[in-house]
Amino acid sequence: VSTMGLAFITIVVPLSYYGVTKIQPRKLAISVVISIVLLGGLTLASRAVHTVLAEKQENPYLHFTLEENLAGATEVAFHREALPAVEPAGSPTLDRIRQTGRLRVGFGPHVIPFSYFNAANELVGYDIAFAYALARDLGVGLELTAITDWATLNNDLKAGRYDLAVGGVYVTDERLQAVTVSKPYLQSQLALIVRSENAHRYLSGPRIKREKGLKIATFKSDIVEPMARALLPQAEIVIVPHYDALLRDESIDAALWTLEQARAWAAANPGFSAVVPTDFGGPLLIAYLMRPNSGQFANFLNQWLDLQ
Repeated sequence: VSTMGLAFITIVVPLSYYGVTKIQPRKLAISVVISIVLLGGLTLASRAVHTVLAEKQENPYLHFTLEENLAGATEVAFHREALPAVEPAGSPTLDRIRQTGRLRVGFGPHVIPFSYFNAANELVGYDIAFAYALARDLGVGLELTAITDWATLNNDLKAGRYDLAVGGVYVTDERLQAVTVSKPYLQSQLALIVRSENAHRYLSGPRIKREKGLKIATFKSDIVEPMARALLPQAEIVIVPHYDALLRDESIDAALWTLEQARAWAAANPGFSAVVPTDFGGPLLIAYLMRPNSGQFANFLNQWLDLQ
């Protein structure tokens, strides 16, 4: 382009100076139209070729798998429904695990990056790898059951349906009083999942709190739902089974989650971003939950966490 421009000027200036140039509107118009058509065609062809040749960035979360020394060393059983209750007055949790040779773990099936299904429909995630490693080190098998209702989690733990609940579980005052809670292994700031083109609108927490008409998604939870209503009093709070609802319902403006979870979900779904608004509340602590009065098991678990 630079060379052609220089040649054009070099030729046109002397010819104009000597008065031998002549503008022909018809030919000029034809040349302009042909140039526009060629440029448009080149642009469309370049975009088409770019989609084929450009290196696609695969989302790593959907291709993570469990290490072979974990997956192959532990006997695992999956249950679609919660296991029968265990008499709370029975033996201590750690003794029962060793006697039965089974570690019962309840997990959240849509809590990326803690517990979720990858592109091959395999159950993976940080907490799932943790459960495998814990069962292996205890020398017992693993029974994995999806948590379908977070609102009943405390009661399910009290009934002994799970020895352990995992999946980005938040520490709250109510849970500290109702069940046994491990030491927190992570703290994460609150964030919003938003469409990337609108991310700039959600940088200020105070402004979001004042804005009316926002539609904010959250899943049914005795923690996240009340938190969303308290943080965003002017917004319409919509309860969804999980945040894949954002992919189907464009009327939803954002979803409330922690930064770790929101960032991982956004990485798995192009076109979305995780945003941490200013002055939007303190971080949440994430830990593992156990049955009430599981002091012996909790001591073992906390020391085991330190070793890990």
